[in-house]
Amino acid sequence: MLSTDRRIIVILFAMLTVLLMIGQGIAYWANPNSFDSDMDRTGDNVEYTLSSSAAVEYSITVFENGTDLEGIYVYYDEEVASYQPHSAQKRFIERLMLEFDRRNAERPVIVDADGIADLMTNVDIGIIVVSGILPPTVFSNTDSTAVDWVKGGGVLYWAGGVLDSSYIDADGQITMLPDPGTRFFGFPSVNTENERGSVPSDDRDIGRMLSMNADGLYGGLKIAIPGTLYPGFQDDGFSSISLASVGNGMVAVFGGSLDNAVRVSLAQTVCSGITPDVRGSIECVTGSFQGSHSGSTVVSGSVTAYVYYGGTHIVYGKRFSL
Repeated sequence: MLSTDRRIIVILFAMLTVLLMIGQGIAYWANPNSFDSDMDRTGDNVEYTLSSSAAVEYSITVFENGTDLEGIYVYYDEEVASYQPHSAQKRFIERLMLEFDRRNAERPVIVDADGIADLMTNVDIGIIVVSGILPPTVFSNTDSTAVDWVKGGGVLYWAGGVLDSSYIDADGQITMLPDPGTRFFGFPSVNTENERGSVPSDDRDIGRMLSMNADGLYGGLKIAIPGTLYPGFQDDGFSSISLASVGNGMVAVFGGSLDNAVRVSLAQTVCSGITPDVRGSIECVTGSFQGSHSGSTVVSGSVTAYVYYGGTHIVYGKRFSL
């Protein structure tokens, strides 16, 4: 038989186990906070209604010339060489999917090297690449499929490495290319030094409106590329976040590693629909509330409105085409 002390220990352990199970159940099933938003346009007047069970900061950004894409895809292929470890890519993509969930946006469809080649026959889509290198099915020293696709109207979201700095050869090995950026922009234009930006870039006000705070400069684009929006931070002539017009398409480049700031900045860029052409047409309304909040604004022409809650710790977002 168990001694009295041992019986007490067993009972206490059993009670603790039950309490832990109850706590886990509460954490799993209970969702104490709920968020929503709605917008309705009549003529040039837009009325919005926001709701949140928690006290939150809110931001409503309205702009012209947002993306109009048929779908968003993300490249991932464990069978193909990459600059970023496959485990890091997989973890980043899994967390990126949750960012899309928070923003009420359809999750990107994952495609492999053959899939991305098939997709690049359609310029009305966006493709996210976080491997740090394009697959050999669309890019090499002799294959410009990815470049031609962007110039034809495709939208490439790039993170995790130096754009246009290497390709995968016939033996599956990574081979370096000279003058990164030349094949996309016509001249060397991508940073190869591991730095961080400390100075707000030219369009930092837009980055602040959308809580795009990535500041890594490794792989960032050169400042003053024509037709480029710079909403991040800069130093030594390079920017941490760049949205560049390339022909009829766009390349959005996020410098640095696959960290949280890059993930959030990337999600905000894709889910809001921001492009280099928003400059001069963007407006922002901010505040804080709990419960419900309503208001109105005046717009003209076709616009995009992007709502998000939480400031730099985003808990909810939603895009409206008005």
